[in-house]
Amino acid sequence: MNQQTALIADIIQSRKSEERYDIQKKMILIIDFLNKIYKDRLVKKVEISSGDSFQGLFDSPGTAFLYIRMMQMLLYPIKIRAGIGVGTLDYMDKDFGTNLLDGEAYHNAKMAIDIISVTRKEAVYFNIKNSNHIFSNSVNTMLDMYYKLRQIFGVNSLRISLVNELLNPMSVNGEINYLDQTSDKEIEFLNDIIKNSFIRRTGNNTDRMNTLSISQVKKAEPFTLDKYHINNRKNICGTSFVLRGIQDDVANVIGTTRQNVQKYYSRGVSDERAYTASLVDLMNEVIK
Repeated sequence: MNQQTALIADIIQSRKSEERYDIQKKMILIIDFLNKIYKDRLVKKVEISSGDSFQGLFDSPGTAFLYIRMMQMLLYPIKIRAGIGVGTLDYMDKDFGTNLLDGEAYHNAKMAIDIISVTRKEAVYFNIKNSNHIFSNSVNTMLDMYYKLRQIFGVNSLRISLVNELLNPMSVNGEINYLDQTSDKEIEFLNDIIKNSFIRRTGNNTDRMNTLSISQVKKAEPFTLDKYHINNRKNICGTSFVLRGIQDDVANVIGTTRQNVQKYYSRGVSDERAYTASLVDLMNEVIK
């Protein structure tokens, strides 16, 4: 059987949270939303496997990373760790959900999440058993660097990063669009996350945030990684992965100036997208 990509993830220290019920409700809403968006890249849709854990089967490790990356953005400030495993399955049944399947891909994903189980910080670990350990080690080194960058982001950088992704979503073939055919209820849910999930603990006033609904900005424009890499083999830098003029749209959504938004791109938002593109490319190269 061909190699498959399994994703297993859980919420960090959720059992200690006094808001566990609300967290689980939000997690279910986000999973349902992302399953709809990623339906063409899911071999088996992501499902809750226990109260605080979920798993799914994807067409590639790069897509699995894009899914969990967006899950982490939308669920902030709740932290998620995940294992991405590549391998064969013991069997495939079109009528079985992901929780009823088993095999090397799931074992590798479980092993990956066990490796990072001691961390209390967001993390993703990649696990594939093949002869080329250099590739997989390189992926995990880059993943570690990626999450260290995310950990130094303040709430403004995290909010801008999320809004940028909603408006200019990364995908391998341009198939991901978070705002296309999205219901009014889902738009309301996204706006609520943008406005209320990134509040400074200092209690700064947030009345000016989210002056425009995310749906009132121009139609989202997918960022196609395959097309980009074909057309841009040289001079790649962080700003290469930021859509020209998107800072104006992001500023309108969160209720600030373009100049204020631009400084956060310079402080790491652009680099986060560059890391993401490189990780997706490298992960998918491993399984070729």
